[in-house]
Amino acid sequence: MARKDWVYAHAEGNRTGLMVCHACNKPITEGQYRYRDAGEKFVLAHRRCSATDPQWVKLDKESAEVSAYHANCYRAAKAFVNEFGLMDLEEVIEDYESRYGVPQ
Repeated sequence: MARKDWVYAHAEGNRTGLMVCHACNKPITEGQYRYRDAGEKFVLAHRRCSATDPQWVKLDKESAEVSAYHANCYRAAKAFVNEFGLMDLEEVIEDYESRYGVPQ
């Protein structure tokens, strides 16, 4: 059964069909690409060859949000360790768990 929805992937670590862009006929060897199942074969396109696809903007936004979340977690963890020390973190967690249980 052919799939009409595009699937978005990275060439590194993924392989779909012949890995040749249907728009420019060049191999897809790196970077992002999209593909869909056209029944007998897969239709693929480099990101640069499908740049007008609005899904790329959505995926970029999601990626930026995930990166910002992880950066904030990292900064908060570093700030805590700098303020209280690494061993204190374990003690705080154990104290909260013994007093209040593990949060749900």
